[in-house]
Amino acid sequence: MAQVKGVLLNAWVQFLKSRFGEDQVVRAIQNLAPAQQHQVSSGFLDSSWYPFELHASLSALTRSLATQADRNLSFELGRFMADYAFDRVYKNLLSRESNRLARNTWLEDSFFQGVRKVKSEMTGESSYMMRYYYEPSMKPTTGMCASTIGFCFRQAELAGRENSKVIHPKEKCAAYDHDCCEVVIEW
Repeated sequence: MAQVKGVLLNAWVQFLKSRFGEDQVVRAIQNLAPAQQHQVSSGFLDSSWYPFELHASLSALTRSLATQADRNLSFELGRFMADYAFDRVYKNLLSRESNRLARNTWLEDSFFQGVRKVKSEMTGESSYMMRYYYEPSMKPTTGMCASTIGFCFRQAELAGRENSKVIHPKEKCAAYDHDCCEVVIEW
């Protein structure tokens, strides 16, 4: 069964509140289906595991709040999630050592279970590559991909990599029927 850690769910809700305002988020939650309302408004414990299906409820909430001006919303969400997670429970787990930077992706198992597997490697002195292989039952979307990239990009920045850039071509994206998502971060 696919699961997600509560710290990321809390980060998502906090991101929406900071972006759209708490009152607007509360109103949007009231417009969700009753089961989704209960899921989202109950709150989450940072260190507990929750069914990945909650992703659908939070995605519905996000779509109800987003406007056309929110083009990079998923990427920004991923960055916010990294800040939120690494400012709390996972703060001491982030390595700043260059030769260990690609190993920071081992944290994937700290945030998700049964969603995807990641393989990472340093591809040069100032770059690393990650390949995300989704479980057969998972259907990644472009939003999932963008938030993952935002998270990884911010993770590199938090590890001290300045002037970073991310490379993720459409033809290397699982959301577009590629066998995996391939992401390169350079600095």
